[in-house]
Amino acid sequence: MYCIGKETIMSKTLYLVQSPFSATEQALSKLQNLYQSGDDVVLMGDAALYIEHTFIQQLPCIFVLEQDAENIAAVHPSNLETISYARFAELCLSHSRCISLK
Repeated sequence: MYCIGKETIMSKTLYLVQSPFSATEQALSKLQNLYQSGDDVVLMGDAALYIEHTFIQQLPCIFVLEQDAENIAAVHPSNLETISYARFAELCLSHSRCISLK
């Protein structure tokens, strides 16, 4: 699902990047190899601190849970959408598959 107001566009894969800070670079490298147009990405926990990563900045939309977004010291980029846990659940249900990268 893309960040297009309230319009819903079904996506192929939802990637949940849940890695500890020390492993996030490797998880993002895997993501870069797997990601296809139409997929969505959620940065969770320590991985949200990588919001300024070059690959992440190139994505049309990146989701971060509201609680995790509070830990981001950097200016929030325009492609960042903070989401509640309820919205996160909706996002998971709207995809044909979810892959966790740790």
